[in-house]
Amino acid sequence: MPARAYKIIGSYTGSLNDLDELVSLAKRKIIKPVVSDKFKLDQATEALSKLKDGKIMGRGVITP
Repeated sequence: MPARAYKIIGSYTGSLNDLDELVSLAKRKIIKPVVSDKFKLDQATEALSKLKDGKIMGRGVITP
């Protein structure tokens, strides 16, 4: 990674209290996350392309 320039872009969608409440709801199984796509780490570029193109409905998860 040091030899390449990487940029990670996120978005601000609420306060820390909002996040605490959301995690609490998920832990109590009041809400369930929608994982629509799963990717391995070597598929990260494909995942980001799909996200950019609006082809991921729900959550895309990248795992090692």
